[in-house]
Amino acid sequence: MQPCALFGVAFGGLLPYTGLLTMVKVGVTFVGPLLIQSFVDFCSEANSIGPKLPWLRTYYGFVLISMLAIGKGIEVIFTHQYNFNCQKLGMQIRLTLITTIYGKGL
Repeated sequence: MQPCALFGVAFGGLLPYTGLLTMVKVGVTFVGPLLIQSFVDFCSEANSIGPKLPWLRTYYGFVLISMLAIGKGIEVIFTHQYNFNCQKLGMQIRLTLITTIYGKGL
């Protein structure tokens, strides 16, 4: 077996999952500042975006804030899982290297 194929077999389940966590984390991190900018634009009277009716404007503000809170909650969960899986993967790689080096030394 080639070393690259062996690496995929040994850590195959954790690598794609960590990559997926990374993509979701980056996507949610990118959306946060956009929602903050939309809320700032919504709050300023000079740049009135959103609906013109007062009760719809209130609803629009609540939707923006709710989306921001949900997005930040998702970001926290995915960041924690990403960091945990990176630590776990690092320990597995170190264990594999130490075992291989020890086996060669015998």
